[in-house]
Amino acid sequence: MISFSNQIDLGHMMILIGYVATAIGFVYGMRGQVHRIGDRMDGFVERMAAVETEMKKLTDIAVALARYDERILAMTTRLNLMDKRWEELRERKGLAVE
Repeated sequence: MISFSNQIDLGHMMILIGYVATAIGFVYGMRGQVHRIGDRMDGFVERMAAVETEMKKLTDIAVALARYDERILAMTTRLNLMDKRWEELRERKGLAVE
């Protein structure tokens, strides 16, 4: 038959103290890990802000290059029209040389 006693042995107290010490160690260890993760996240946020700034600069540069490309295309078109008109004027005055 199973019998229970109300006595607490020294071994039971040692086991209980061991469990409590393990739990406290776990909590402090996890707290340290959480702080380290938080610090790493702060650094990550700063790096992401720097990357966003650089991306904005690159976007501005890409827009400026696209505008210059459009200007060059417009100039080329105007030069081609001017060349065509010059050739037409030369042909009318009989200056065309072949």
